[in-house]
Amino acid sequence: MRSVVVPLILAFALALAAVVPVAADDLADKGRTVFEKNKGAVITVQAVVSVSFGQEEQEQEIWANGTVVDPTGVSVLSLMLVDPLAALADYEDLPGEATSKIVSLKMILHDSTELPAEVVLRDKDLDLAFVRPVQKPDKPMACVDMANVAKPQLLDVVAIITQLGEVARRAHSVLLERIETVIEKPRTYYVIGQHRANDVLSSPVLTLDGKFIGMGAIRSMKGTQSHRQSRGDRLVTVVAAEDVKEALTHVPPFGTKVEESTTTIKPKNPPEAAPEEGKPEESGDQVTLPVKP
Repeated sequence: MRSVVVPLILAFALALAAVVPVAADDLADKGRTVFEKNKGAVITVQAVVSVSFGQEEQEQEIWANGTVVDPTGVSVLSLMLVDPLAALADYEDLPGEATSKIVSLKMILHDSTELPAEVVLRDKDLDLAFVRPVQKPDKPMACVDMANVAKPQLLDVVAIITQLGEVARRAHSVLLERIETVIEKPRTYYVIGQHRANDVLSSPVLTLDGKFIGMGAIRSMKGTQSHRQSRGDRLVTVVAAEDVKEALTHVPPFGTKVEESTTTIKPKNPPEAAPEEGKPEESGDQVTLPVKP
């Protein structure tokens, strides 16, 4: 009996060892296919943003991924990356008025071609900014297939396509990860491990058969500044493809005048002004006279 059992165990072990590499190679093959088909749709967006707060003003240069979602060059990225004040709009305890303005904006394609661009639509609820070349491209640009979308299930393997910076000659990368969380209300969002948050942000997420799942963006909760900072109520999620498609329908056609890329926010509960010298301070039905030295 022993001489029969041992060969059976060895045969099972060899069969199992052969299956694992095949499964791994299958994932790699599918990932490479999705990557080659969609990498041209991932570009770099460069913005110079001026932010003023009180008497202070400073400019900052921002580099981010963008995903082309239409042959005319319409691309999507996280709104907070090109409009830093979008994250502060719902704070209830801002100390004063603040303004941000996009000084310059351009799209950098995979061949290093630079196209002057403009923001044509903002969706603060989804944290999406839609940008587009100022001049309509002469030929259609590579883009993700917005007609071929999917709704992944928990623990499905997905592909995230990103573009590296100039130091890497803007090479594209593909990451294979799993859907770790599905948020169903008030909208559908997907969460991939937060160790990939920077990679997911503004990048397209696709199934291994090439269907568009959605875009990486930032989801945050309303509340006071101190409350949100202490609780860390901000999360990089994947906005569902259907919501991206619906927002895309609101992008104005070429030739339409686009509003200036400026955001101004004011404190919702501004501090009360100090009473003028010599005037009484009113408190309810009582009047308190100022004390003279």
